[in-house]
Amino acid sequence: IQTAAKTTNKTSDVLIKTSDIITNDNNLPQSLDLTTHAAWLWSQNPQHFTIQLLGGHNLDALRSFMQKHQLQNLAYFYRTRRNGKQWFVLLHGSYTDHEKARSAIGKVPAEISKTRPWPRRFEDIHGELSSQ
Repeated sequence: IQTAAKTTNKTSDVLIKTSDIITNDNNLPQSLDLTTHAAWLWSQNPQHFTIQLLGGHNLDALRSFMQKHQLQNLAYFYRTRRNGKQWFVLLHGSYTDHEKARSAIGKVPAEISKTRPWPRRFEDIHGELSSQ
C-alpha cells in the first residue's frame, strides 16, 4: 500500500495516512474504473469492515471529491441502486472488526469527517454488488 501525506501547517489538511488507518495487506485499485474497484471489494473478507466516506448519484462528483482530498490511491468505490436510481459509494480501508473501523474514523481529517463516515461490513457490500 502506498502511503501519501499532504504536508501543511494545518492538521485538518493532513491526508489520511494509510499506515495509520489501513490494516490490511491488500493493494487498493490504482484505476478509477468501476470494474477494478468491484473486483477488489469482492476480494475482501465478508466479515471485515470498511468505512463509507460518501455516497451520491454523480460518479464525477465522487471522483472530484477523491481528487480534492487526494484519495485516488487510498479509497475505492462501487455502483449500486438507491430508491430506484443509480448510486455511487466511496469507501476506505479494510478492518478486521467494527472497533478498528470506528477507531480509524477518529483519524479522518476534519474536512472529510463532515461527510459523517461510518463502518460497513463487506458482507453487506457484497450483497449490494450481487443484486446488481
